[in-house]
Amino acid sequence: MLPKTLFSLAQLVFWLLNLLSSLLGLFSSLYLIIVHDDMSQNMIQPAELADYIKKYCPIEYISSFAYAYFAFEANGYWWVNILSMPLFIYNCTRFIAKDHKQYFITKGEYKKNFSRMELQYQVKSVYYAFLFAIALVLTIFKAIDFFGLL
Repeated sequence: MLPKTLFSLAQLVFWLLNLLSSLLGLFSSLYLIIVHDDMSQNMIQPAELADYIKKYCPIEYISSFAYAYFAFEANGYWWVNILSMPLFIYNCTRFIAKDHKQYFITKGEYKKNFSRMELQYQVKSVYYAFLFAIALVLTIFKAIDFFGLL
């Protein structure tokens, strides 16, 4: 009985970590959308936007890696791993392309990447919200399962 309880507790902890990593990714991508909107409304300068991107993109990349890792470690559902992989792979390609190290000095340099980056963060936000919903539901299921074993 004890090993089954420990296994159930480990799964619950991994799903809680998944929940937190998807929430972190969601908030960082939403923050980057807000910063892009601030830039388009002339509230911040292009150099400030580049600093925000340099600061928050790696956090968002790490959260997608953490989600994929914890989904794999949770020993749970294979389809969650498959659903988390496109975002993880896309973020890896963006990291290799050094998307987080772009630097804008003028608005002309920024405008070349604006539509791509804004769409990218909007799609990622929706995807993170979807992964968050999955993690929330599965965390609740694992919590019911764990507390039912006690």
